[in-house]
Amino acid sequence: MAQFNRGDHLQYSVFECQLTPTDLARCRAALAAIIHHTEDQVLFVNLGPAEGRRDRVIAALGKPYTALYSPCIIVYGGGPMGALPIQIEAKRELPDYLPARMVNEFAYYPRLFFYEWVEGLFAESADTVEGSIQHRRVDAKATALPDAADLPQSIHSRSVTLSSERLRVIAKMDLVEVEGGVVTPVDYKHGHPRDGAEGPELWPSDRAQLAVQAIVLRENGYRGEEGVAS
Repeated sequence: MAQFNRGDHLQYSVFECQLTPTDLARCRAALAAIIHHTEDQVLFVNLGPAEGRRDRVIAALGKPYTALYSPCIIVYGGGPMGALPIQIEAKRELPDYLPARMVNEFAYYPRLFFYEWVEGLFAESADTVEGSIQHRRVDAKATALPDAADLPQSIHSRSVTLSSERLRVIAKMDLVEVEGGVVTPVDYKHGHPRDGAEGPELWPSDRAQLAVQAIVLRENGYRGEEGVAS
């Protein structure tokens, strides 16, 4: 879809498009001319009008479509190079606590948050795979963060998980630095920062995730003044 200059690129091969009937016909014709019809599959999922939802209508180009158990409201290009949506759970019961990373997803794109958190669907991309590898390296060196009352003047704690009972959110922090009794959450990011008026700056979604981490630390009695994304 990128080469046709159509739609918003949500994941590796997932696009959301607003098309007129004529646009859709042209898009289908262009794709039909380049895909391998016995190996590839492109799904067109009608999400309904932008102001509201209706029952999904799925049409397949190439290989026939087989219905999934869980509602799938994603358009994806299948085949050897496609990134398939991973069904996280067949019958999803939402946990009691909302992870800080899901606040990131909601701030970035509310509909993507719905796919992943409510419907339990996720599509891997090169960035998410690399990010998972980077976080596993951090988790392998996990060190405990002392309670706020027993906090030393200086310590670096890795892979720290804390929650807020009052706000019902949970945050897993890559690193918490303590200097002079003040804590600073550090979040490792794989992607690039955006260009701001005064230089590189955090994306709003990353800023929201870091803010949740700082709030959770304060909810647990720690004193903090800032957060860092690296």
